[in-house]
Amino acid sequence: MKSAAKHVSFIISKMMKTKNVDIHTRAGLEVCVQLYSLADSDVQRINGYLKAKDYFSAKTGASGLVTSSVTCEDVFNEGKKTVSPIAKENNDFCRLAIMLLTFIPDAKSEK
Repeated sequence: MKSAAKHVSFIISKMMKTKNVDIHTRAGLEVCVQLYSLADSDVQRINGYLKAKDYFSAKTGASGLVTSSVTCEDVFNEGKKTVSPIAKENNDFCRLAIMLLTFIPDAKSEK
């Protein structure tokens, strides 16, 4: 998850350096780069929760990763309905986060 978040952040940063990105796309990319930079620290927190067997917090954190990728994609669909230039990366990250979520045991199963 951590390397996937860094990969998406790298792609976004690379896109933002090009001059042919319109203002609406650039605004969406700025929101997304913030979300993905936060995802990196979220993954570290999730790892800590898993080590502590705090599965409720780990699931909450993993759900937040899913929400981040969905929010990033939604930014492009608001207002001007700009086409997301990172739709594939968002979908891939979202799928990984969902897989992570499914592998975290339920909190009640460890009691």
